[in-house]
Amino acid sequence: MKLRTVIISAFAAAALSASAADAPLYLDRTAPLEDRVEDALSRMTTREKINIIHAQSKFCSAGVPRLGIPELWTSDGPHGVRPEVLWDEWEQAGWTNDSCVAFPALTCLAASWNPDMARLYGVSIGEEARFRGKAVLLGPGVNLSRIHI
Repeated sequence: MKLRTVIISAFAAAALSASAADAPLYLDRTAPLEDRVEDALSRMTTREKINIIHAQSKFCSAGVPRLGIPELWTSDGPHGVRPEVLWDEWEQAGWTNDSCVAFPALTCLAASWNPDMARLYGVSIGEEARFRGKAVLLGPGVNLSRIHI
């Protein structure tokens, strides 16, 4: 994932409430996103730039606490948001509040050619990911194979 994409995702995940008048440019929600990203990058040390794109656990990259950029929590799973796993192992964490929807395989969704169903899928999985504190879903994409004979 490119550094700029990680920064943009961190901005999207952050609930930054500082007003534009007293905040640095990167915290100004009214400023153009590219300007905000460039401002944040200019304030980060090389170590902070490395940390933000390097995993610190199975599904988390470090934020930049000094700048108010939160950790970036991700999830994966071929059929939705994965139940929580242990910090540094693949075993289930055993939480009792992380049940998840098992969506149909995306190949089935793609085969339906139904844009309304695809939108509903996107909204539904996005709501679940947001509820579970995930900023990025690392699931497989929708791929169509078209063969002409």
